[in-house]
Amino acid sequence: MNLDISEQYRWEKRILLIFSPTQTNRQLVEQRSWFFKNRVGFNDRDLLVIEIVNNIVLSRFPALAGKRKTPFFRSQFRVNQNKFCSILIGKDGSIKLDRSIPMDPCYLFGLIDPMPMRRQEFITMVIL
Repeated sequence: MNLDISEQYRWEKRILLIFSPTQTNRQLVEQRSWFFKNRVGFNDRDLLVIEIVNNIVLSRFPALAGKRKTPFFRSQFRVNQNKFCSILIGKDGSIKLDRSIPMDPCYLFGLIDPMPMRRQEFITMVIL
């Protein structure tokens, strides 16, 4: 199975990786709360959220979840086990944002919405 998610979901999904040392990490709890309140915006933007918490990958996609994939994600994106970090990967597979503090969804959406592919999605939505 190809674990390179930037390739696996290229041109289909934007990917937000959230790394946290623990489930109870204050930054992770804050980030989850903000995201839960704005989940419709995530769906509208084809945004797949994957959490790498301690030694487990949490995702609504079973093929991505599990313990054995944690070292791969941490090494691929060079994130220390004890660090909170959010990484946004665009549909083109490139890293658009690497941030070490929780981010407000409005900030995230403000970063995504001007992207060329997102602007094209707006045009497609208007036509349909």
